[in-house]
Amino acid sequence: MGVLEQTVEQARYLVRFSSSFAWWFLLPTAVVSTWNMAHREVTGWQWLFVLGAFVLAFVLVQLELRRKHLPRLRELEDLQNKLSQEVEPGTIPR
Repeated sequence: MGVLEQTVEQARYLVRFSSSFAWWFLLPTAVVSTWNMAHREVTGWQWLFVLGAFVLAFVLVQLELRRKHLPRLRELEDLQNKLSQEVEPGTIPR
């Protein structure tokens, strides 16, 4: 069951990474970009495009988290629970 435990941990890592993406990558990049744009001559279309790109990136990461990573993690944890219930510690499965 070592491979399954490793796979569950990898899935948990992807969930944590996707969950923290907005705070550790997207937000700092958006703040710096917004600050740079505020100190330059920028048209309304450029503002709309850049801010829209950040919103789109956030939405896509959250969508991937909810549609791909969380369901996979739940399936793996369910499988891990099912296998641990079927095989009691100290017994040899037949």
